[in-house]
Amino acid sequence: DVAAQGAALVQAVLLGLAAGVLYDLFRILRVRVRLPLLGPVLDLLFWLTLTVTLFLWSQWAWGGPVRLYGAAFLFLGGAVYFGLFSRWLLWLGYRLADLVTAILKILALPLFALNRLQKKIKKLAKNIFLFAGKWYRINQITQEMESTARRRAARERGGSSHASETC
Repeated sequence: DVAAQGAALVQAVLLGLAAGVLYDLFRILRVRVRLPLLGPVLDLLFWLTLTVTLFLWSQWAWGGPVRLYGAAFLFLGGAVYFGLFSRWLLWLGYRLADLVTAILKILALPLFALNRLQKKIKKLAKNIFLFAGKWYRINQITQEMESTARRRAARERGGSSHASETC
């Protein structure tokens, strides 16, 4: 039926437009979110999504076979999208991504403040612990010095500091 094939070709063009929109959305994510493997993962996800969508659409539209002219019209829809609409969607998408980033930064301010407070408390606790250790060592050294002074005073008075030294 010619009308069914015409409808399928229009659907292929619309599917190409949708693939272009998906590609630009992934491009916005790739540019604004700096993660090491995000680019390859988004590429793989894009092509898997496009392949599955084309397969399912060809099953529904033509009863199974993927027609070459259907894929060509899909690419035509993508070309129309990139020629006419991509620039505007990217401009809007980057502005929305910047707005979302600004909102998330504002919402994350209390978390950053809590993190700074936690670091200061941790540093204070560490300093208190180290300070107590120093005082312990100071007290230990003071006791050793006092016992040494007592032994020296006993020797000067004529006594010995150790009983085994009397012989």
